[in-house]
This record gives sequence, structure tokens and C-alpha cells, in this order.
Amino acid sequence: MESFHGSINILKVIYKYIIYNIMKYCFRCGNSFTTKSNLNKHLRKKKPCEIIYLDILRDDVIKRYKEYIKDFISVYKIKMDSIANNLPIKTNTTANNLPIKTNTTANNLPIISNTMDSENLGTNSETESAISGKLCEYCGKKFSHRNSYYLHKKKYCKVIKNNIEKEELMDEFLNTKYSLLKLEYEEKLEEKLEEERIKNVATKEILENKIKELESKLIPTASQINNGHIGDNINNNIANITINNFGEEKFNMTVQDCEKIMSYEFDMIVKLIEHIHIIPPENRNAFIPSLKEKYAMILKDQKWDLVDRKEFIDNLVISKNVMLEKMLDEYGSQFENVNPNRSRSVINYCKNDEEEYKRIKTNANLLLFNNKDMIRDTYEIKYNKKIQPR
Repeated sequence: MESFHGSINILKVIYKYIIYNIMKYCFRCGNSFTTKSNLNKHLRKKKPCEIIYLDILRDDVIKRYKEYIKDFISVYKIKMDSIANNLPIKTNTTANNLPIKTNTTANNLPIISNTMDSENLGTNSETESAISGKLCEYCGKKFSHRNSYYLHKKKYCKVIKNNIEKEELMDEFLNTKYSLLKLEYEEKLEEKLEEERIKNVATKEILENKIKELESKLIPTASQINNGHIGDNINNNIANITINNFGEEKFNMTVQDCEKIMSYEFDMIVKLIEHIHIIPPENRNAFIPSLKEKYAMILKDQKWDLVDRKEFIDNLVISKNVMLEKMLDEYGSQFENVNPNRSRSVINYCKNDEEEYKRIKTNANLLLFNNKDMIRDTYEIKYNKKIQPR
């Protein structure tokens, strides 16, 4: 008996030597390797191995091999006992996410029991197959090979398929609901916009009617003048004036008038033309009969002459620009609400900027075209004859 127990102890020592010095284990998945280089290749795979035993980094398997070997053997033995008893495996973890170390002795080695009989030794292959087997965590079906387990999860597990179908139905339901809510929101928004549009149209019509009503009261048309629908005072005022030739206008400019014109800044030239040639009846001596034609009409020697419209507008804008500079020199120091330096900068900009100069000329054209009827009516009331170019 003593020799038998002695041989058992020798076998234990030999097996322990194999475990610690010859065989190399992956502490994560439990695979064994005969050389360290094979273990390195296993750990350097692109897809990491599955964690079954110790939840540690792959680099720590090599760097801290001697530190984790005892923990691995203890967990390995616990798993073997659990598989043998058909019990679920539960491992407690510490704060570092590592299994709690159990008190192990040199005799607590995997697969080695107190008796080394042939039956226990013969079950090693069965134990390894049980370790390599898998249990589907969704449907509970067992598999003896990992490939079967992964194929089952990928293609055939009914629970996973049902979950996927439920998720797809839920996504479809949510998308449909979102589309309906979006459509409802767009319809309500369109209704509100339509209501606002109707209100704006009604308001615009009311304002246009009021403007027309005021214009009819303030600015009578030629037909009203001919039919005697305006007061005698207006006829008398126009009849008592003398319409000046173009370039011989007479007007009085106060400091307040100059400051008001300067306050329009980039439109000050057009406002000056309006102040001189449109507002005073005696200076209504130029107009543009049609924007499609290339000529304008000016009063010269009490006769209406056709002149080139482009050249006429150029000269008109330049002359008013010079007049503005003279007004600044004379009255600029008396302005209260307008900065003369600012006005001078605007005048220089309008002269030198090509786009701005073009805009001013366009506005001047429109001013003399839009007021052509009033200028004609003034002349016809004064001289009781229609305008004819000579």
C-alpha cells in the first residue's frame, strides 16, 4: 500500500509539473497549448476568444501567467464539479471583474482526485467535450460543438427569430405612426398658412382701397380736371404760375429741407429730384413718356423737346450730386440730426460705386415716368393745350 500511495504522489508531482511548466493554458477560454508560441498565436487572433474562466485581458495571460495559474485551476475544478452535477455555473466577481480566489493547496489540481483510478482518468475526454459544448441562452438547447451553437444562434434559434420579427414590427409601427403624425402636422400647418394668406390678402385689399381713396382726394386725374371736379383754388394756383424751363428752376431750400433730404442717405439724389422737379408745379418741366422708348421730354424755350433719355438722366444725376455737395458746404454745420461727414461719405460712395450709381439712375427714371401724368396735367391746365414735341 505504501508503494501504491507513493506512486500516486509521484504521479501528482508529475502532473503538477506538466500543468505549471509544460502545458500552457489560455485563462480566458481554457484551451491548452504545448508551447508558449502557440498560446501567443491564439491570443493575438483578430477575434478574441470567449471568456469562460477568468475575465482578464489577453496581454495579462502572458505577462501575469504565474499569478493567475492557481486561480485558473481553482475555477477550472469548480466548473468541472458543476458540469458533473449538472448545476448552473455561478462565479462571484470582485470589483476588478475577476473571480474571487479560493483557498487552493498544491493538491487542489484540476482533474486530480484522491484516487487515481482508471475510470476517473478515462473521463478526461468527456469532460473536455462538456467544456467545449454550449448552451443557448435564448431557447436552452444544448450543443456539443461550438460551431453548431453559433450556427444555431445565427440561423435557427426560434426565440431570436421571434425577437427580430417583433423588433421589425415595432419599427414598422413606429415609422407608420411617425409618418401619420408628420402628415397631420403638415396638414394643420398648411391650414394655418392658408388662413394667414387669406387674412393678408383681405388686409392688402383694404389698404389698397384706402390708398386709392386718398390718392383720388389728394391728386386729381386729368379727366377730373377737365370735368371741373376739383376746386377753383387748384385751378387758380396753377393758372397763376409760370412753368420754368429745364435748367432754370426756381426754388427755396431751408436748412430743414436740406437736412431732411440728407436723411435719406443713399436715396438723397432721387429725393432732391423729387423736391425740385415734382413737388413745385412751376418746376414740372421734364418727364419720361415711356420706359420702352429711348428719349425723354424737357421744356426748353417754352417748347417740349425730345432728348436722349440716357444722357439726360446722367446729366440730371450729376447736377444733383454737385448741388448736394454745395448744400453740405453751406448748411452742413447747422444740421441737428444728420452727420455731415456721413452724408459726404455717402455722396462720394454713390459717385464712385458703379452698381450704386446704376441703381440711382434707375430710380430717377422711374420717378419721372411715374409722375408723367401729373406733369402733363399741370402744363395742360396752365396753357390749355396738350403737350406736343416740336
